[in-house]
Amino acid sequence: MGIESRVFPEQNLEIVTWKGVLSPEEVVAHVFEQMRDPALPPPFDCIYDGREVEVVVRDEDDVIRQLASFHNEDLEWISGHRNAFVVPGGALYGLVRMFIGLAQSSPVSNEVFRDMASAREWLGLPYEEEAG
Repeated sequence: MGIESRVFPEQNLEIVTWKGVLSPEEVVAHVFEQMRDPALPPPFDCIYDGREVEVVVRDEDDVIRQLASFHNEDLEWISGHRNAFVVPGGALYGLVRMFIGLAQSSPVSNEVFRDMASAREWLGLPYEEEAG
């Protein structure tokens, strides 16, 4: 899988694009990298763009549960952080919904959207025309 990350410090925002074959282990590794990135002081907002994911690797329930468990730990230092997941549908949409359900006690707000405009609106970001 390819993970592309762009940081916009003036908006306290990171946009992460997932491409190709989605491996939950790679997603978890990237999340832990985010937590150590000095360019992203908490709380920051993140858009995870899954519109270019081709395949979701199966047997990922344990990894999703691990990530949700981490989000439910004492993360008050990142309270106010928001994750917007942009996923058009399919298996990835179901996995993100599962993660959100398991991470309900987290101080991090998580929402899933089917389009980028809705995700940006939820984060209070200005509308941007997408290159097509």
